[in-house]
Amino acid sequence: MANVKSTTSIYAIIVVLGALAGIIGVFMAWFDFIGSFTGWDCIKLVTEDISVIEYFKEIYPLYMPLIVLVFSVFGLLSGLITILKPGRIGGGGAAFCGILVLIAAIVFMWKLDFTTEIFGIGLYLAAVAGALMFIFGALLISSKSSV
Repeated sequence: MANVKSTTSIYAIIVVLGALAGIIGVFMAWFDFIGSFTGWDCIKLVTEDISVIEYFKEIYPLYMPLIVLVFSVFGLLSGLITILKPGRIGGGGAAFCGILVLIAAIVFMWKLDFTTEIFGIGLYLAAVAGALMFIFGALLISSKSSV
């Protein structure tokens, strides 16, 4: 029984680390177009400088870093709930947030139609964070102690 609880704790810690990576990724470089832009800069572009948007085909990919930030925070809370209250199911929330973070990162890459040399480390970190939250959140669901 103790082995299952320790495995669940390890899974929850990896979910928390993935969520933290997603949060950190928003503040790192996402792409290099007319200068380097972080995910946070993308959010500010949409709200402050509307003239830059004409370089992009559509406006909604610039909201993807905000989606990554919000769902990384929710994934972090979900992982912390699982660590602090092992009887609670936090894996479902973590898996849901992880898949949304991963989809947001992929949509950002796909809709901007840039080559891979232009994308920055923050975007890749967000994609890895989403994958970690999804995989280990799903493992938390299947873990015996979280049911």
